Amino acid sequence: MEIKQGAETFFLQGERPEALLLIHGYTGTPAELRPLGERLNACGYTVLGPRLAGHGGSLADLAASRAEEWYASVEAAYERLAKNHASIYVAGLSLGGLLALKAAAKLPLKGGIYMSTPIFVPDRRLPFLWLLKYFIKYLPKRRRSYGEMDVYNLCNDRMPVAPLPGLFRLLKECKENYIRAIKSRALIIQASHDHTVLPVSGRYIYENLGSRKEDKILLSLEQSGHIVTLDKEREKVFAAVANFLQGTTAS
Repeated sequence: MEIKQGAETFFLQGERPEALLLIHGYTGTPAELRPLGERLNACGYTVLGPRLAGHGGSLADLAASRAEEWYASVEAAYERLAKNHASIYVAGLSLGGLLALKAAAKLPLKGGIYMSTPIFVPDRRLPFLWLLKYFIKYLPKRRRSYGEMDVYNLCNDRMPVAPLPGLFRLLKECKENYIRAIKSRALIIQASHDHTVLPVSGRYIYENLGSRKEDKILLSLEQSGHIVTLDKEREKVFAAVANFLQGTTAS
């Protein structure tokens, strides 16, 4: 599998004892989380941004990947960090948010950051995915410009249909099981202009997490779209994540 330049797994060593695992979204790459990772590394944290199975290469490679393989990529990255770090946090964007929820429910993590996580989606084709995959291989994507941050937006321009039923099974598992099983600290970040995820998703995660009320924070963004780590309010996102890791309340 040939990986696009810039789409590789990245690792940034820090001097603090805590480490952070950053998980990108479906059709995306670790690059969309690299600016956040670099900011946190500058604060002393070790950061690992793994490339999920099937991502970062061709559409055919992505179409052949499955949800179980994506989560296996997350667990492998966790094991890599756990060799040298006892305190590990997870942060995920979009699909990465779902994988982060599953990881937080199953692994001994200190806390989680869940960004643009799709609990509710506006796509009316969802009930027909099982049938659609036999007739349509790829769906077009709405591409948004992030100005100078576009160099980090290395996602595919189309979305393979074949892996989507597995993605939505993962969504259902998170909604029905994993969210309520999570007891660790949590920061939920949701943009009001997200056209991929219904904004009510962030509120649902916040209200249904098993974490204590004082251990969870919901940050709403009023000027951003789906990829909050690259959009207009990215500095607010970076500051909120840094404050969360330091144990203070996001504003």
